[in-house]
Amino acid sequence: MTSRQPRRGGSIPAHLHWAVGIASMPAFINDGVRPPFRPLVALVVNGHGLVIGHGVATPEDPLAGVEQALLQAIGKPASGFGGGATPQQVTVSEELLLTMVRRLLPGVPAKVGRSPELEAVIRALPAMDSPMEEQGIMGMTSYLGGDVTSELVGSFFAACADLYRREPWTVFADDQCLLQVSSRALAMNQWCGCVIGQAGESYGVLLFESRLDQQRFTELARRTPDISRLPSGLLPIQRAISYEPLDAIHRKLAAEIDQHRWPVAAGDAYPLPLHIDSDFLAVSSSRDELARLEATARALTRLIDNTPELEEFWHWTGQESLRRQYRVPVQDRGLVSVSLSLIPPQDEDEEEWMDVI
Repeated sequence: MTSRQPRRGGSIPAHLHWAVGIASMPAFINDGVRPPFRPLVALVVNGHGLVIGHGVATPEDPLAGVEQALLQAIGKPASGFGGGATPQQVTVSEELLLTMVRRLLPGVPAKVGRSPELEAVIRALPAMDSPMEEQGIMGMTSYLGGDVTSELVGSFFAACADLYRREPWTVFADDQCLLQVSSRALAMNQWCGCVIGQAGESYGVLLFESRLDQQRFTELARRTPDISRLPSGLLPIQRAISYEPLDAIHRKLAAEIDQHRWPVAAGDAYPLPLHIDSDFLAVSSSRDELARLEATARALTRLIDNTPELEEFWHWTGQESLRRQYRVPVQDRGLVSVSLSLIPPQDEDEEEWMDVI
């Protein structure tokens, strides 16, 4: 990167003006102990735009990475530039970092502010990940990892195959035929979603943690041609069972399915369990997340099998919600109580209702 001329009226050499900040890394970590998380990278960048210190931390202790990055910059910069000189001024991206800077660099002026050099480095972070074509859909190259075992995935596949055979997109008129899912055992309280695939593509089930989140997602999707390019944090968290054709999934996934002989229905029925955060990045699957999707698939299958009036339900407004409660097998948990509530068309005043079992 091209060297910059000294800023701040020329009084501070560029290599002695440091910027310190933290950012979330693109990929998630699933260690089987905690829920999947995105590690934080702490950076020290000088006025030339060179990274002279870096550290990695968890979201629970971000300052550990900042300390590591600053000690590296003070002692021996990662780039070798500057010989570890003491800066004359430090700019931090947020107030939380000031305490660490003042402890390790006593007497050095420090303030909260913006740094074009630091921001340019942070913007480049996603590019450090592997190309999407090497990562598969939403970065998925394995169903396993963390606390997710072959047996748990096999149970999820069986539930998804049963649902696919029922072709739920033929009885749910469109993606505005909304359903709510509740299960106390699985920590789901009126999650709101829909069945997709009525247009003959993108088959699956989409879920949000509330009806408000579903409405917000729908409104954002209507206003932009590519929701993945929306500003960070604007999208609600979403989960999905996404059915894909074999040639659309990563070859490593196909090899896992073949190796473990997980059941797949005939057709474009290869299920992907997706959990997408507010930055439109995929979160690694966990045992609990897989259980929620499996329970939803099994409850929908029961609903279709036992509700002959389901297809007609969406043609009448002003009626009461259609509510059903089922006990369905999920993973190795035995029978789990799951409640489904279908929201009548154009009914915006459905009362609060949740699973009480």
